[in-house]
Amino acid sequence: MSDQGNGIGPLLVVTALADEARAFFRGTDGGMALRPRGEPPSSPAMRDMREGRDSLGEVVWVGPGSSGEGPLFDLLISGRFSFVLFTGLAGALSTELAPGSIVVADEVVTAAGECVLPTRTFPWDRSRFTSPGTRVHSGRILSATTLIGSPEEKGRMARETGAVAVDMESGLWLTLASRAGIPAAVVRVISDGARETLPPEILSFVDASGSVSYRGIMGALLSRPALLFQLVPLWPSIDLGRKTLTRMGSQVSAALREGRR
Repeated sequence: MSDQGNGIGPLLVVTALADEARAFFRGTDGGMALRPRGEPPSSPAMRDMREGRDSLGEVVWVGPGSSGEGPLFDLLISGRFSFVLFTGLAGALSTELAPGSIVVADEVVTAAGECVLPTRTFPWDRSRFTSPGTRVHSGRILSATTLIGSPEEKGRMARETGAVAVDMESGLWLTLASRAGIPAAVVRVISDGARETLPPEILSFVDASGSVSYRGIMGALLSRPALLFQLVPLWPSIDLGRKTLTRMGSQVSAALREGRR
């Protein structure tokens, strides 16, 4: 990414999950609007959220995996945004990436082996994300169609794909942005290290819209009570990832404000 400060138009920030969007939005301190999935821009809720704000852009969540394809594409072709930042949490494949680290994607490889490139220039330099205690890396991100949760799977995917991190959306999202003709970047925050295990049940903790599924959480815990003991050690890593997303929101909104001056 490079500095392209002058004349920055509204930014669209996209996450898969509501929790990720809210974490990023908290850092913007009112500089951006938070749009619930499916909320039209003319709705009273959106007008209320925009009131008194700087109109730097919008933070939205569209759902995990491919569930948000339709709503996202509608946003991308709306003509209201100049750039799109795809972000959220991701798992580390490289043992060099600790939870809370930031990964700026040089390229994204899909499960089918297709390589999708993000925009090479963006409204700010990657140094914007640098802060005490946060490491910024660049490299390939794997966009998987299934959860890559165990240390063994993560190691195998790292060797086979050359990717340093994994998510379940970036490949599709970049493809949609390219089809819509809008420049896009992928910047992910590590929430689980390469040696940490994500249990497969974690996918049931959110619904197709990206919101928390309390029914899914209760069902998983009732079916396998021992799951709780796997989740508790993961909490500090996930919480660190959320805090880094909030800090990223602050850094991005500050860069956009400076670009408007």
